[in-house]
Amino acid sequence: MIRSYAKIQLIATENGLLKKGPFRQQLMPWNEVRLFAIDSVSIERNGNPLFVSRHTHAPTFFELSSEKDILCWQWLRPPRWYELAMARPVMGYQVYEQQMQALLSIIVAKTGQPLYDLR
Repeated sequence: MIRSYAKIQLIATENGLLKKGPFRQQLMPWNEVRLFAIDSVSIERNGNPLFVSRHTHAPTFFELSSEKDILCWQWLRPPRWYELAMARPVMGYQVYEQQMQALLSIIVAKTGQPLYDLR
């Protein structure tokens, strides 16, 4: 089994959304957010799409954008019996789903921006 050890944390602070990874931290202040969007899975090479999935079971990507920065993250979905999961939530999928739903509500409340579906 292949495991992903690149742990990403999303932390909703009083000032903004903090994305913490093993090598980088990024803060998107709530007052700078101009777009909150959900997008389909897309893998690109040199700007050309190699793979695009619109399946509901595939990972979903979210973004918060300001005038000059973009903060992106992925919503992990449980793999089907024939799929290999590259990353799994530490707390299990049920708790993870609840926390992600809560995070989306917090973002809408803090930014005043609706969630745009770009899939």
